[in-house]
Amino acid sequence: MAPQNERFVRWQKISIEHLGFCNNLILALTIGALSYSLTLTQDKTFVTARTARWYLGAVLFIALAALSLSIVLGLFCMLNRLRDFRGTAQRAKDSLAAPSKEELNQMGKFTWTLFYGQSWTFIAALACLGIVVWSTFVAGLISN
Repeated sequence: MAPQNERFVRWQKISIEHLGFCNNLILALTIGALSYSLTLTQDKTFVTARTARWYLGAVLFIALAALSLSIVLGLFCMLNRLRDFRGTAQRAKDSLAAPSKEELNQMGKFTWTLFYGQSWTFIAALACLGIVVWSTFVAGLISN
């Protein structure tokens, strides 16, 4: 194998591994943030603050929806990657059922689209959750 091709294969492998790690990390953080958000709805301080600030319930609902969407996108990303790997393996062994190169390229692009969607919805949810936590706890500490 040519040295140029070896470098490409090595970096492509690193990119694939890093994408999987980041996908799993964001999934784990999203599930943790979702559990924190659901616990927050039962907190007495939040319930009291929500009556004083009407928008907190709506912002928390947006955060819960974005976290749920992030989880769904992350799971679809994982499933699409597995489908892509399976197609690549079939193509490598010259199977008749193997998808075309164009189909595999589309799967790869769709994986990245799902990953970016997962990442941005997670960031948006954290922003909303930050607003809720700030308005509920930190603003109350500063005003006292």
